[in-house]
Amino acid sequence: MKKTLIALAVASLFYVSDAMAQTATTTGKRARMQQDSTHRRGDRGGLNFREMEQLTAKDLPASTTSFIKSKYPNAEMKRIAKSKDNQYFVVLTETDKPRHMLIADSKGNIIKDREMPARKGGRHGDKKQS
Repeated sequence: MKKTLIALAVASLFYVSDAMAQTATTTGKRARMQQDSTHRRGDRGGLNFREMEQLTAKDLPASTTSFIKSKYPNAEMKRIAKSKDNQYFVVLTETDKPRHMLIADSKGNIIKDREMPARKGGRHGDKKQS
């Protein structure tokens, strides 16, 4: 009887310690992902639009506005923001075309023009009208 109780106690200790080890590993991974905020935000250098100064189209430098009008004449500027290091971020949308993110320096020169991946459902997902 004693041996059975001791065996159960040892087995339960292994189970508890294994569960705690898995929790610690998962928690550690989350902490590392939070520290390295660039893992999902790519070009924005870990910045989130909510953390930036929100602007309107008339706040953009003239060279950036002229670039947008020439290259994307039918595009709508969905989001415009300015980071703390004076870079401008503009999200453009056009009907039936992929979204684009433009990044411009403080003088309005386009640093990067990249196509953004399509949204997949969720709270901000593009809704199709039937």
